[in-house]
This record gives sequence, C-alpha cells and structure tokens, in this order.
Amino acid sequence: MELRLRPAALGDEQLLLEWRNDEEVRRQFFAGELVTPDEHARWLRARLADPSSVLYIAEVEGAAVGQARVDRTTDGAGEISVSVAPGQRGRGFGSQLIRLASRHALAELDLGEIVAVVKASNGPSLRAFRAAGFGHDEHAVRDLGPVVVLRLR
Repeated sequence: MELRLRPAALGDEQLLLEWRNDEEVRRQFFAGELVTPDEHARWLRARLADPSSVLYIAEVEGAAVGQARVDRTTDGAGEISVSVAPGQRGRGFGSQLIRLASRHALAELDLGEIVAVVKASNGPSLRAFRAAGFGHDEHAVRDLGPVVVLRLR
C-alpha cells in the first residue's frame, strides 16, 4: 500500500485533535495533557499560517493514517514530530511517513537537516526513525526525562 502526503487543512482539525489526545500519543508526547478543542483550533490555525512550519496528513487509499509536522529551528534545521493513527500502528506507516515528510520538508523549508527528539523509552518511534534513515544518536535529558536526538542530513 502506497502512503501519500497532503498538506493539512482546517478541515482536518477534529481528526488531528483526536490523534493528539490519544492516550498513547499523550504518553509519548512531551506535553502529555489533554488539549481542548479551542486550544487545538488556535494551535492549528497558527501552524497552518506559519511559513516556518509544514504539517502533513498521510493517507493510504484515501484514508488518513497519520500526521507529520516539521518546524524550522533557529539554526536552520527542522524538528520533526510524527504520530500514526491509533488503528494503523504496527503496519510500517511510521517509517514511511517519516521518510516522506522529511524529504518534502527539506525542500519546502530549505533545511540542511531534520532532527527528531524522541523519548528514550519510546522504542517504536526510535525504530521507525532509524528505519527512515535517521542516525547520529545523541542522548540528552530534557525536562520530562531522557531523550534520544536523531538526525537526518
């Protein structure tokens, strides 16, 4: 099954909110609290209007299976954030989504590299990023615990 990316739109608001508030996503996310619909609507509008950010919806045969966001950082790199829809996990979409979103964002945002910051305890995400070509692991400690920083150049 071929995974395709499309730009996210305001019409994706409810879907993205459901994915953001999914229990597993919140457990692996650095800010794990529930997000209200109003907070999410403001966030989505800001992301879609920000020229230093791209947000993609991944689809397989027209069905949404995940999302990826890349934000340009102050050093000209991009930081990627990815989630796969709850019913679609474990099917290999994560690494495909990471690979496609990274390639698109490198060009769209004119980036030199993409960086992923993943909780050290998040084995599935670490495997997906490595399978997508990320490496150069660095271990660090952030506010919420140990993380692994992976890079795609």
